Amino acid sequence: MVLGLGIGYNIGRIAAQNSPQQSQYPDARESPKINLGETSATRPLQTTVPKDRRVVASRASKSKLYHFSWCSGAQRIKETNKLWFESAAMAEAAGYSLAGNCQ
Repeated sequence: MVLGLGIGYNIGRIAAQNSPQQSQYPDARESPKINLGETSATRPLQTTVPKDRRVVASRASKSKLYHFSWCSGAQRIKETNKLWFESAAMAEAAGYSLAGNCQ
């Protein structure tokens, strides 16, 4: 089996040496060819931004962790215990830190 692997490896290596050199990766020094007339090049990039930037923490918890509203941890907090912040920065200013399972 080892002999077969060695022979196969060397055949592939010889075939690669005898074929015209074409790199799998383009040369970094080559400038990319961009057609500025295309609409996709002139359109701004669309990034996915969550609509609800608020974060939630539990009043009953002593862990001082906050969750994004779409995280599973936020969904496990009882409605009566939910403490809402307008942003993650406001929660951190209040002494809370981001839960590890909510990135």
